[in-house]
Amino acid sequence: MIIAVTILIITAILATFDLFSINLKNILVMVTIILIMTLYFPKVIVKNIVAKRTKSLLRSLPFFIDITAACVQSGMTIDNSLSYSAKKFELINADLSLIMLKVTRRAEINGLENAIKEFNQSSTELEIRMFCSALQYSISFGATVYEQLIKLSKDMREMQLLVTEEKISKLTAKLTIPLFLFILIPFIVLVISPSVLELIAYE
Repeated sequence: MIIAVTILIITAILATFDLFSINLKNILVMVTIILIMTLYFPKVIVKNIVAKRTKSLLRSLPFFIDITAACVQSGMTIDNSLSYSAKKFELINADLSLIMLKVTRRAEINGLENAIKEFNQSSTELEIRMFCSALQYSISFGATVYEQLIKLSKDMREMQLLVTEEKISKLTAKLTIPLFLFILIPFIVLVISPSVLELIAYE
């Protein structure tokens, strides 16, 4: 699919600038275009895929935390709760499930605290760091993890809601100019045009 799109773009550029005739200059232009496409487009596509998956993962994280908290409340240990939640979460978000399964497997080797610390250090996302901090605090100081996880999932949902509200407010501001151009101006013309036509007819 990507190759087909690249070929179509190159063909369109060649047709636009009439570069189908073979000479040294045209070959250099074609090679430059192909190099730019080869180096730039894959990075953009990968970046978009990663951003989309990260967004989906973070959106699912509060639900995963709720399931883990419910497991802890039922009497399971934190290790077993994370492992059980990760396995059951595969149908909801396979990426998050895979990450948490890796964390639990790492915990079996190095211990849960070290595994969570490594997970915390490997991530740059605020929500992941908050989740790791809550687990680390509970393990280090023996605090009740259930209440912390429930509060954490609630805070994350509020953060997501604030981000959504911010996007909506920005969208409203962006729609102001198109609204003015395509609705208000035609409406004003429609209201004024009968009077203008009467003046023209009167003259």
